[in-house]
Amino acid sequence: MSKKNRKTSVNKGAPSGLLVSLIFHAAVFFVAGLFVVFTVVNKAEPEFVQPAPIERPKMQLKKPKVKVQKSSQPKPSSRIVAKVKSRDMPEIQLPDMMGSGEGLLSGGTGDGGVFMDLPDINTVRLMGSKVSTGSDFIGTYYDFNRRSTGAGQSIDQNDFEEAILRFILSDWNTTLFSRYYKSPNKRYATCFMVPSIPSDLGPESFGEPGAAGYCWAVHYKGKLVHKDGIKFRFWGFGDDILMVRLDGKLVLAGSWPDSVVQVGCGWHSPAPESGVYRLGIRGAQISDWITLEPGVPLDMEVLIGEIPGGSFCAQLLVEVDGVDYETNDQGGPILPMFTTETPSWGVIDAIAEHLVYGEAKLTNGPVFNDYGASTTATDVAKQANVEKDASVDKKQEPELRTWTTTSGKTIQAKYDKVVMDRVWLVDAARKEIKIPLDSLVESDRFYVELYNPPQLDIEFHNKQDQLTGYYKGTIFLHEEIPPSVSEYSFKASVKAQGSKPYHHGLHVSYYAIGRQRLDRDKYVLLEKRKGTFVPSESEEIILSGAKIRLRDYIQRDINRGHEFAHYLVLVRDERGEIIAHRESASWLFENLNKLEKLPAGAYMNTDCRRVHPTGPKNPTFYEWETLD
Repeated sequence: MSKKNRKTSVNKGAPSGLLVSLIFHAAVFFVAGLFVVFTVVNKAEPEFVQPAPIERPKMQLKKPKVKVQKSSQPKPSSRIVAKVKSRDMPEIQLPDMMGSGEGLLSGGTGDGGVFMDLPDINTVRLMGSKVSTGSDFIGTYYDFNRRSTGAGQSIDQNDFEEAILRFILSDWNTTLFSRYYKSPNKRYATCFMVPSIPSDLGPESFGEPGAAGYCWAVHYKGKLVHKDGIKFRFWGFGDDILMVRLDGKLVLAGSWPDSVVQVGCGWHSPAPESGVYRLGIRGAQISDWITLEPGVPLDMEVLIGEIPGGSFCAQLLVEVDGVDYETNDQGGPILPMFTTETPSWGVIDAIAEHLVYGEAKLTNGPVFNDYGASTTATDVAKQANVEKDASVDKKQEPELRTWTTTSGKTIQAKYDKVVMDRVWLVDAARKEIKIPLDSLVESDRFYVELYNPPQLDIEFHNKQDQLTGYYKGTIFLHEEIPPSVSEYSFKASVKAQGSKPYHHGLHVSYYAIGRQRLDRDKYVLLEKRKGTFVPSESEEIILSGAKIRLRDYIQRDINRGHEFAHYLVLVRDERGEIIAHRESASWLFENLNKLEKLPAGAYMNTDCRRVHPTGPKNPTFYEWETLD
C-alpha cells in the first residue's frame, strides 16, 4: 500500500477508532472503580480507641453586664395552676367587707365583726381574733390526732402528754410538734380567759370545725410590757393544760394537778395559798412576784391544751401588789383577768356567758401594753346604749313644692293623698286642691308614686337542719353526752301586690333573734341582712343569710347554748319611712330605734337594750370536783 493510500486509510478510520478507544478505556476505568469502591466498603472497620484527654486552660466566666428591663421578662403562661397554701405561711388578713360591729363569740376584725360572716355563734373568740391589734399574742393550733399532712392518726392520751412535756423541757422548741398537724389559721389573743366550754370548740375557734375535741394544743407568743411598770403575780388554772413562760423561764404551771405535764415540768408554786381557791374546777396556781420596768418588754409564751376531751378551760388572772380585792364565797380574792387591751363588749360577752359568778373580774384590771388604754370598760358599757335623738316613728311631712299640669299651669302646695285617681293638694292657705293624676307632668306623677307604695306580702322562713356526725368530742370519756347541733338558714321575702307601677326603691331588712338557754330573758341578735328592690323592675326580693350553727347541750348539769326565738322584717321607702313590717314579737318593733343600733352578735333584753349574757351563778356549780 502506498503512503498516500495509507494516509487516506488512517484519516478515514479515525472517528471509529477513537470511539472504540474511549469505550475501552471507560470500561477499564469503570471496572477499576468498581474494584476500588467494593474494596473500600468491605474493608474491615478499624477499632475505635479513645484519644487521651487534652489539657485545656479553664476560663473564668464573667457575668455579662446587660441591663434587663422588666418588659423583657417572659410573659406568664396562660395555663391555670392551682396554688396550695403552705401551712407555714402566715394567714393573710382581709378586712370585713360586710359591715361593722362585734361578733357574739367570735370576731371579724379587731374587736369584732359582723356576725353574719361568722355563722357559728359557738366559735369562741376567747382564743383570739382573726386580726391583730398590735399588742396581742399570736396563737398557733396543733392537732395531735392528725399528721403534718392533715391525715388522721390514732394517738394515746399518754403519748400526747409526753409530747407536751418534751416540748416544755426542751426550751419550748416547736420543731418537736412538726410531725403533727398545724393549722394555717392564726388567732390573736389579748387575754387568756376561757371558762369551762365544750372542748371541741377549741379547734373550731381556729377554723377547724369537726376536729376532735381532745389531744390538741395552742401555743401563743407575744410581748409582756407595762407602760408605767408594775409588780404582780399570775393566778391560773387550765383544764387540762395552762403553762406560762416569761423571758425564757417557766413562771406558772397551772395544768391538771396529776397530769404528766404538771408533775413532770418540775415547777412548784412559792405561794402557800396556791391551789386553795377554786378557778374553773380546781385550785388556782400562783406564780412568784414579777416586776416589769416601765416600757421594757419581755418575751412571753402561753401554752393551753386539752388531753381527754369533754370540757376545757384556761383562765389567767393577775394580782397587783398592794391592791385590795373583793372576796368571793370561798374567801379568796376576785382578781381581774390578764389582758393586753381594754376588753370590748364582744370579748366580755364571750367570757361572761360561761364564767362562774365570783371567780374573776373582767374589767378594772391592769392593761399590759406600752401605750395605755384609751378607754375603760365602763366607758364602753356606757356608750353601748346611747340612744339616738331622732325616733324612727317620726314621720317626714311632704314639703311645699311647685306642681305643674300638662297645660303648663303651676301650683304651690303640699301633697296630701290620692283618692280615685285624683291628687289632693293643700296650699299655703290650707285650701284643698284636687287635680286628676293624669293631668300632672311626669315628674309630679313620679313624686306622687313615692307616697303610694304597693301592698306588700312579707314572709320569713327559718330552716333547721340537725347535724349528725359533726361532733367529735372524745373517745376517752364514754359518759359524755354529745350536744345537739343544728344549722339554721334564715330567709325573708317581700313581694309587691297589684299591677300599679312603682319605680322607687324599697329597702328591706330582717333581724333573726336567738335566745340564751341558761337565761331565757336574754336574747341575742343572730343575724341582720338588708337589700333593695324596685317593684317595677322586680316584683319580689328574697334575702337569705349564712348558715348559723346553734348548740343545745348540758354542761355540769346546766342546759347551755342558744335557740332561735324571734324575727322582724322591715320595709322602708326612699325617704326612710317605714311602710311595712312583720315581726314575731311586738317588743322588737316597739324598740326598733335601739335594735337597729345593735351589732350582730349583741345580747339584749326585751327593751332591746344591750346587756351581757348570764353565766352560771350557782356556787355549787363545780363542787363535784374535790379541791386540792
